[in-house]
Order: sequence, then C-alpha cells, then structure tokens
Amino acid sequence: MGGRLNLRHLANHYRTENNSGLYPQQPVESLQPSRPSPSIPAAPTQPPRQSVQHQQPSDSKTSHTPSSSLQRQPTTEPVLIGGMILDINVTPTTLDPLVIEPMEESDNTIPGNITYATGGQARNVADCMSKLTAKPFLISVVGHDMAGNFLFDNWKSTGLSDQGILRDQNIASAAICNILDGQGELTAAVASVEPIEKYLTPDWIENFKSKISSAPILMVDANLSVLSLEASCQMAAESDTPVWFMPVSVTKSRKIAPVVHNVSFVSATEDELIAMANAISGGETYAAARRVSSRPVESFFEMLKPAIWLLLDKGVKVIVITIGPDGVFLCSKSKSDLEQRLDIKGNQPSFSKELYEAVDRTCPTGRVSGSSRYTLFSSDFYAVHIPALSVLAVSVDGAAECLVGGTIAALCAGLDVMQSVAAGTATAKFSLEIESNVPREFSLDKVAVGAGYLYSRMSTSIGPLTNQTQDHAARPTQNKRNNLLLYQSNK
Repeated sequence: MGGRLNLRHLANHYRTENNSGLYPQQPVESLQPSRPSPSIPAAPTQPPRQSVQHQQPSDSKTSHTPSSSLQRQPTTEPVLIGGMILDINVTPTTLDPLVIEPMEESDNTIPGNITYATGGQARNVADCMSKLTAKPFLISVVGHDMAGNFLFDNWKSTGLSDQGILRDQNIASAAICNILDGQGELTAAVASVEPIEKYLTPDWIENFKSKISSAPILMVDANLSVLSLEASCQMAAESDTPVWFMPVSVTKSRKIAPVVHNVSFVSATEDELIAMANAISGGETYAAARRVSSRPVESFFEMLKPAIWLLLDKGVKVIVITIGPDGVFLCSKSKSDLEQRLDIKGNQPSFSKELYEAVDRTCPTGRVSGSSRYTLFSSDFYAVHIPALSVLAVSVDGAAECLVGGTIAALCAGLDVMQSVAAGTATAKFSLEIESNVPREFSLDKVAVGAGYLYSRMSTSIGPLTNQTQDHAARPTQNKRNNLLLYQSNK
C-alpha cells in the first residue's frame, strides 16, 4: 500500500490557472483607446504535422471558412473572440475528493456523478447575450472529435452564426476535467486548452476584420495567444472599436500587458487586477489585497487604488472589479466615461428594444448622482460601488461570463455604462442559482428589476476618503472556480 495522495496543493494550483438607431445615442470617442498602437506581428506558421487550412479547406471535414461576399457585408453585431471548451465535471459521492486513498485492484472505481457542460468564456458570454436577445458573432475553434461535436451542436442550437468557428479534423477540442466536492467547490482540475492558442490564429481572425471594424464592441478572452490578442486589438483600434478584455485566470490575465493601450474595458477579480498591474509594470510592485470584514468596503478599495490607477493611466477607460459578497467596483478616470453609450456604427444593430426599455425604465439616467452612502472618490479617478444581490448560490460557474454578457448586451442595446453594469450584475445573479454555466433563459423583467434595485443603491460621493488603511497583506486564495464574481448567502 502506498501513501495517501493529497490533491489539496494540486487543486490550489489549477484553481489559479483555470478558473442604438432605435434609441437615444451618445457616440463616445472617449471610450475608444487613446494611445498609439504597434503594428501587428507576423502570424505564426502552423505546425507541419497538424496544418489547418484557413483560407482554402483541403477536405470535407474542414468547414466554416468565410466567403469574400461575407467579408464585404459589414455588420453591427458585437464580436467575441476566444475559447469554446468542454467542461467535464466529476463529483465523487462516497468520499472527500481532497484526499483519495490508494484503491485495491478489485475496487478501482469511485461512485459519483459525471456531467458535461459547454464552457469557455467567449462562448459563455455569447450564449448569455443571445438569451438577452442580442446577436453576437463568435470567433473560435473546435475539432471534429466528441468534445467538438458536443460544443458545435450546442452552438448551432442557439440559432447564432457559426461562420466564425473554425473546425478541422486535426484539431483536438479544448476540454477541462474538474473534480468537485459535494458543495460544488473545485478541488482539482486537468485542463487541455492549448488548441485555442494554437489554432485560433491571427490569420483566421483576419478573415473577419470587416465584422470587427463595424462592431460596436469587441470582446477577447485571455485563452488567445499573445499574437492573436495583439492582432485582434489592432484590428479594433484601426476602426475605433472598443475592446473588452476578460482575463480568464490570474496567470492568463498577464497577457494584457502588450495590448493594454488598445483596451477600453476590463473585468477582473481583485487578484486578476493585481496580476495585470504587475505584468504591465514589469515587476511585482503591487501587493495582493486582503479584505478585512470588520472594516468598511472603502478601505479595501484603497488597497486596490494603485493597481486601478495604473490600468486607467495606460488607457483603459472602464474597469469592473468583482469583490465577492461585497459586489462590484466600477472605475474610470471621470464620471462622464460611466455615463457614455457605445457608438453604434453602420447599419441597424441587432440589439434588443425590449432590454433597453426594461432596464431604462428601472434605471433612469442621473439617479445615481444623489447617493452618498460610500465615499469612493479619489483625486485620480472616479469609482462607484455596486452591492451584490442576495442569492443562495448553487454553483459559481459562469457568473463572470453572465456579468460580462449582460453588460455588453445592455451596452449594445443603447444603455450607458452604469445602467449596463447594473444589468450585468443582475444577470450574473441568475447564473449562481443553477448548476450550468448559463441559464436556459432569462426573464428581462427580472433582470430589469434586479438592475433597478442595484442602480438605486450604487454608492458614489465626491470627497476625501475616511478610514484609509495601508494593510496590504496577501489575500488568501479563493476556493471558487472562475474566481467568484457575485456570491452572497441567502439571509
């Protein structure tokens, strides 16, 4: 008999790594990246043993290469670029999965439940948006294997375009196997997501440059290679399309460094924020922040201020920081940035009139200016605190994507930034109540009611911050998959 196999340290490692023509428009140049952009680096060549023909498919099993006529047709759909990943969730039912004992030869299986779910941040954001009646265009990659067929068939069922999804027999689709405990917490994981970096190349993305150019917004997730991130952001910069960066994990969040000058929106946990700031600064200047429950939320904000300011100083216009049960910090250099709307370019966009009217009714512009519960103003930038909605959380999977998906859908519907983040925060609440990453459907009325509740409780005040602290002790690693976005027990 060998010794006990303790997965606790392995779990901590993987937890860190994988986790409007119809409406009033206010086009905003200030939401576009303001700094000069470098030239696009040359696209890498494909490995000779596993070449994927992007322009001219070599066999019948390669599909979805865009036609020239498609490229000539500009659209106003939001564009999302990133991963489609099969989530394999394993939950043992007879033991603590943190400590697995060696088994006898006659007892080589463990009873439990195994489920499959569609994953990948870009895919989940697009799925969420579609259920809020937006029509996003997804650029991604999957193979013709079991995982790829599962992901692609599910995507086809949404009714959204699959023209941006590269498929080839040489591609092994991305997948993650998660081992969960009885409470849905991640204890260990094994990930194979390299195909996204390898095959979602600048060459494939270049085929959809016209869509990026005419899009009201581009979202990229950090599963992309640095070269693909740079190429995507450069295409967006050339047409003043604002970019939303999703960091995916603490480790991958560092990929923002070479593209930060072309990023307008960032959503991140506090740990991802610190990692991005350190990557941009080229050192370990910014210390992890520890939330002290006995102190006001303003003191935690003070700890994060240096990292927030660095990203804003590098050209990011809006930062959404998720702080667990305390909700969200929404930051920008000026309040006017938070009151802006996307510049809808080209033809009539495919946004939702119903979403716009529902949220605008519960979140009338200007209401926030009178709130003074929190003092989060600094001389350097403007911030708003959005509390979390109470929810009995079933699973944290997909909460980050639903917050971003709800926010982008609202932005594309013609709502301003503060209204949209309120809508996104309300959308994320419904993800926490279910096992899957994205709910089967959303009630626009319920999203609007939740957004209105949060919008009326946004806390802003211009003045000196009291109860400041210099406590920069390391924050313990959160035992939450996807770096928990909104989580609050039902009280």
